[in-house]
Amino acid sequence: MTSKILKEPISFSRTF
Repeated sequence: MTSKILKEPISFSRTF
């Protein structure tokens, strides 16, 4: 999961 955030920081913002 952390890998995804690093690769797609935008995705993390959306989930948050």
